Amino acid sequence: MQRFCLIATIFLGIQIQCYTQPYAIPGNVKRIVFIGNSITYAGYYTSCIDAYLRLQYPEKHVEIINLGLPSETVSGLSESNHAGGKFPRPDLHERLDRILKIKPDLVFACYGMNDGIYQPFDNDRFQKFCEGMSWMHEQVTQSGASIIHITSPIYDERKGKAYANVLDIYSDWLISRRYTNNWNVIDIFSVQGNRAFEFSWSANNLQVNIFLLTISFFGHDSQGYSKQQR
Repeated sequence: MQRFCLIATIFLGIQIQCYTQPYAIPGNVKRIVFIGNSITYAGYYTSCIDAYLRLQYPEKHVEIINLGLPSETVSGLSESNHAGGKFPRPDLHERLDRILKIKPDLVFACYGMNDGIYQPFDNDRFQKFCEGMSWMHEQVTQSGASIIHITSPIYDERKGKAYANVLDIYSDWLISRRYTNNWNVIDIFSVQGNRAFEFSWSANNLQVNIFLLTISFFGHDSQGYSKQQR
């Protein structure tokens, strides 16, 4: 049995999959845009995906554009002391129309980490997140592009159990959109939380290790096994 069984690739019979959720990328997709917060902006997992596609499928000329923005939310919320009180968190509502003007064929969106603004669960904040995600989905699809949502990575509960619980709730809601609204959702949250890790995911709880996040996106745990192999 192969140790690695890659499950995120590009079309003509090839599919993106997380656990048992396959998402086929049409052959006419030429431009893929990634949006999100600093996790996306850092470029680690997007670069790995780009490199894999270029090496594995050199005949597929797909442009990948990373338009992640540090600190951004889709909820539109911000702490009063964000950036020392100098300015609020960036809000996707302000720039999504400009992103869509470059006419992506497919958008990957990874939000949630900042959207609860690092506070214990609050229903009003949760509703802002849900409304923002629904708005983003509608705007992207109305532009003619397809969208695949990516859950937030986990937040190390040893550094903050209350906020780890917030992201658990947010991710559960997003995953539920698969069944209630037919959204395409890649669940990296559950993949990362599938094992009782004896280490911290990242030094600052946010910037997840490049290897761990990339294999989580592909549906693997820290030892390289896909869920189907266990």
